[in-house]
This record gives sequence, C-alpha cells and structure tokens, in this order.
Amino acid sequence: MDNQVIYETMKNKMNEIIGFKKDIIPDGLQLSTMVVDGKFKTKFYPTNIYLYGRKSIDGVINIIGNKNNLSRPIIIKNNKKNLKQITLYVKVKNKENPVSVKLFDNGSLHFTGCVRVENVIDALIKICHLCREELGIRNDKGTIEDIKFVENKEIMKLENFCDFKVDMLNLKCYLPMKIDKTRLYNFLLETEPYRIEMGSNGNSAVIIKYKYKQTISMFESGKILIVLGNQGFEHLNDTFTYVNRLILKNYDKVVKVEEIIISKLQEELKLLC
Repeated sequence: MDNQVIYETMKNKMNEIIGFKKDIIPDGLQLSTMVVDGKFKTKFYPTNIYLYGRKSIDGVINIIGNKNNLSRPIIIKNNKKNLKQITLYVKVKNKENPVSVKLFDNGSLHFTGCVRVENVIDALIKICHLCREELGIRNDKGTIEDIKFVENKEIMKLENFCDFKVDMLNLKCYLPMKIDKTRLYNFLLETEPYRIEMGSNGNSAVIIKYKYKQTISMFESGKILIVLGNQGFEHLNDTFTYVNRLILKNYDKVVKVEEIIISKLQEELKLLC
C-alpha cells in the first residue's frame, strides 16, 4: 500500500476514534493538547534504545531514561539494569515543541503534547525508523554482536500501530474580561448541581466537575480550560454551550465589575442565549 494512502487511512481512523471531524471545535475554542495511547504487537528493548538509539534534529531529538546509573557498556549483562520504559522527544511537522512519547517494553506507547492526530502519526513514523535501524557492537570476545531495539522490527510500520485510544483532550479559550473567582465560586455553589472546587493558590481556578467526566477550569485572567475524558469530542458542544450560557446569563455575578462590557462579550464570544 502506498505510504500516503497508509498515512491518510491512519489519520482518518484516529480521528474517528477520538470523535474529531471538521468544525467540531466551536469558534473561539482551541485544542491545546491531547494524550493518547496505542501499541505495537512486539516487545521493545528500552535500554538499548536509551543507550544506542540514534538522535537527530528532525527526528528523535532526545531520549530520557529513569535510571542514572546506565552508561554505554559494550554489552549489558545485568538484567537488573534493564529499563522498563523510556521517554522519547520527537520533532514533528508544523509544531514548535516536540511530542513526548513514553515507550514501554511491552510495546505500548503513550503520547503527550500533540495538538492533532498528524502529530501522533509523524512521531510514529520516526520511532519506527529508529527501531528498524541495525546496529552492531564489539563484545568482550572481539566479535560483532547485533543490538536490537525491538523484538520484531518488521512489525515497526505505521499500519501495524493498534489499540489507539484517547485518554484526555485539553481545550482552552479566553474571555475578554476578568473573572471574580470568589463571586463565581459562591454563585456556583448555590446554583449548580455539579461538584465545585477552588484552590487557595492565587493562580488557581474555579473548577466545575461537569457531566461526562469533563472538567471546566475558570481562571481570574479569563482563561478557561476544558478537559475532556476518554470519550473524545463527543460532548464538547454541550460543554462549551454550558460555559457560554453560564457567563452570558450571569455575567453580573461572576465577572469583575470593571470588566462588564456586554457588547464586547456578545461580539467576541458570540455567546448563546
């Protein structure tokens, strides 16, 4: 199958799993990051990848292990030193910061820092390339011994990535005014059936534990974070509509007095009545 066809097929499949489609994210709301998982049906050798994996400025740019006592021996003989997981930082297209990928010895991969499924796919392609590389080192007998990054390197192809699922989606928007957190918190406690929390830290948010296992965090600055659970985008429109109506109908109870400008709210947020 043509590589571009494989790419598009995987992209469509992933978008379907997370419930993403065109125009599903309302105007004014931005996907800031998503956390997803998947696996290859083979075994990784994290220690070898950590010690010998090839890094590049446009591929896997860094590899982090969770043990400080590992160096590059000729051959690792002490199994107690073997890593169960490592973290790869992978440069992907159209994104300034790298994607973080936790790689586990059982074949599982855990992605953070992605803003679209294309980031996941680009990272996968570069991880597959790294794991298929052949490397040999000289052992203590003077002969060349193969270093394997994966049990079966033939599995390391994009089309073999499976069990893809979404763990979390983070979206954000910014209100054109500041929130009075204390007033908002007290108002929500009196009127809303959901669990309401507010931290003591000055930078903390008022948190609404909304239905569908979603969390809405509202900051004094006007920043709003919506955290979706593993159901993907399915209930996003309902949640965003709830936030819009909450602010529009109760702006005089939740917004700092000097920030109450109704016309600006209606123009910039296009809030729903």
